[in-house]
Order: sequence, then C-alpha cells, then structure tokens
Amino acid sequence: MKLTLPWMSRADRRRWKSARTVADLGELMSLWLEGEIASRPGYAPRYGPDEETAHLVPSLAALCRAGYITTCSQPGSAGTGADGLWWEQRAAVEMVVTDPELLHLLVDVASTAGTSRSSPPHGTASPSPGTADGSAARRWPCSGRS
Repeated sequence: MKLTLPWMSRADRRRWKSARTVADLGELMSLWLEGEIASRPGYAPRYGPDEETAHLVPSLAALCRAGYITTCSQPGSAGTGADGLWWEQRAAVEMVVTDPELLHLLVDVASTAGTSRSSPPHGTASPSPGTADGSAARRWPCSGRS
C-alpha cells in the first residue's frame, strides 16, 4: 500500500523557496505540470493537474516558461453531469502576468471575444469560468482535490 503524505516534500519545498524571479517560478510551475515536481504551493500536496487538463499541459507549460505563470485552468466541455442533467463547463485559465502592457492586451482581447474575465488589482488576469447562457457564474478556487 502506497502512503500519500498530506504535505509537500522537503525537496519540493526547497525548490519552490529557491525561486527568485518570475522565470524561476515559471520553470517550476512547468515542471509541476509535466510531473517532474510532485507538489506546488496552493494546491493539494502530491497531486498533479487533474486528468481533464492533461491535453493542455504542453501549452500551459510553454506559457509558464514564457513568463505567464498559469495557476489554474480548465478545459471547456459539455455533457451529462453526475446528476444526469446537462452540464457545461467553460474553458478558463488563471495566470500571473507581470507585464502591464500584456495584461491590458489580454484584457482587451478577452473583452473583444466576449469572454467573462476579471483583473484583480494585484496584477493577475483570471478569466472567470461561467455558464454558456451568460448567467452568473460561481467562482470556485482551483485548490486541488477535495
């Protein structure tokens, strides 16, 4: 029986604590997405991205290595939910953007495309997942498995 400890390993903690730049954080997040690091801050210890995100990993890792650190994402999908009713999930990505010009460009593109989005004052751009009919969407934090 494999025992999964409910905390981040010391080795992973040391790696994250050693980051000094956005590039360092981007590389670490890429390694976590790719399964080279078992844990990341703010996510359930010793869990990688959810299976539904597997096909997005190469793109998300590339974004992180380019300096746009993704912190949460989900693909769009539609189908029958666990309750047997029709269910839709909008594609979303949350990222840290430190370049103000890029942040404004991303917000403008999101607005032009008609997507819902939010831009918290601390400099992150996080398009908000919503419903396909445009009704209010509840924001659920991407904090790992529950």
